[in-house]
Amino acid sequence: GSTVGITARAVDRDLEDSVSYALDDSAGGRFSIDAASGVVRVSGAIDREATDALNIVVRAVSTDGSFTTRAFTIAVGGVNDNAPVITSNGGRALAWLSVDENTTSVAAMTAGDADLPASGGGFTWSIAGGTDAAAFTLDAQSGELRLRTAPDFERPTDLDGDNTYEVLVRVSDGTLTASQLLQVRIVDRDEPSLASDDTYATREYTPLSV
Repeated sequence: GSTVGITARAVDRDLEDSVSYALDDSAGGRFSIDAASGVVRVSGAIDREATDALNIVVRAVSTDGSFTTRAFTIAVGGVNDNAPVITSNGGRALAWLSVDENTTSVAAMTAGDADLPASGGGFTWSIAGGTDAAAFTLDAQSGELRLRTAPDFERPTDLDGDNTYEVLVRVSDGTLTASQLLQVRIVDRDEPSLASDDTYATREYTPLSV
């Protein structure tokens, strides 16, 4: 295993005696020590998400039977070993959304990451594909997903003309990624009809209804 920056060293004033090293507390078998050199190494799995520090106790034993002990606290550093997880839109790999026609806002994308502290300090969002990818914009930092133009239910512009737009959204923590495929359905809304001409004709003394 890798070293942790600790090398135990003890001196016996009796020159004919030698010193060896052992661990009274190995943090549950996570560490080991070289009996001759006193170098401490990692020997078991360590999870930064479970703890940020571990304690060990080193024992130095002389051949004459005398010994001394010392406790050490070892800080556990984080490693980016967990991929981000998209939590918005139900957190599923495939999500269906409904958007009213004549609006452009689609979704506020969100994600989480089990790595502590958060990997790289934040996430980067991008559009990774989908048959209607060109119809969308996605803010790389905020995760705000929008349609480039407000859709008109009566005049669909998605690739197959069925008023359902497909886009694949991706999030990155700087190393690892996660994706979510969105099917965005456009909802028809009643729109007030307006007269195309506001000029009317009627006979004298005849009521006019519009």
